[in-house]
Amino acid sequence: FLFESFHPNELSSSLSFLFSFLYKTSKHMVSGGRGMDSEKEETSIPRRRLSCTTCFDALWFCYSPVHQMQQYYRLGALDNCSEKWDALFDCLNLKTKRSSEVEEILETREKAKPHIWSFRTLEEAASHWKELFGHSDEME
Repeated sequence: FLFESFHPNELSSSLSFLFSFLYKTSKHMVSGGRGMDSEKEETSIPRRRLSCTTCFDALWFCYSPVHQMQQYYRLGALDNCSEKWDALFDCLNLKTKRSSEVEEILETREKAKPHIWSFRTLEEAASHWKELFGHSDEME
C-alpha cells in the first residue's frame, strides 16, 4: 500500500523536489531556448501549453487528510494516489519530448477517448425513454 510506505518527511522532500523540478522546467520553457524555426511554427499553429502543475496539485491534494478521509468515508479505504503519480510521471515524460511529438501524442489520446454522449435515432431515443420513464405514464 503506497500510502503507508511513505514517511511524512520523505513525502514532503519528494514533493518539494518535484515542485522545484517543475518550476525550473516551466521557467526554462517560458524563458526561451527556442530557435527561429520554432517561433515561426508557434505563430502559424496554435499550440496547447503542457503544464504539469495541475498533476502536481492533484497529487498534493491526494495526500491531504481531507481527501484521504473522504475516500475512506466513501470507499472504506485510503487512496494510494497511484493514478495521480502516473499522471504526473506521464506529464514529466511528455516534457522530455519535442513539441511536435507531444501534439501528436495528445491528439491521438483525445481521439481514442470515447464520446460522453451516446447518439440515438429518434426511434431509439423514444424506446429508451419509455424503458426508463414509461412507468410514470401509467395511471395510479
